[in-house]
Amino acid sequence: PADRIVANFSGHYGPVYALQRNPFFPKNFLTVGDWTARIWSEDLRESSIMWTKFHRSYLTDGCWSPARPAVFFTSRMDGCLDVWDYMFKQNDPTLSFRCVTKH
Repeated sequence: PADRIVANFSGHYGPVYALQRNPFFPKNFLTVGDWTARIWSEDLRESSIMWTKFHRSYLTDGCWSPARPAVFFTSRMDGCLDVWDYMFKQNDPTLSFRCVTKH
């Protein structure tokens, strides 16, 4: 099926918590694991084509925007949600906000 990833892609140092194809560019997919999110292309297996900086806190999930092809979201163990727009800003989240606070 078209939703299967049929090769191995190495890049995370721990388990992958999220994997999702880009709804606009199906050959590209997002993975979230360890301290980074990575964007991969099925055509380039040697390395991810883009990745986020390493965070101090583990990333816990991620998904693509259903409306904008270059936008994706990640959540972190420290309770923050990050919005990434690679057309606007590549090295940092476009928007980051804390959803949960520690007691």
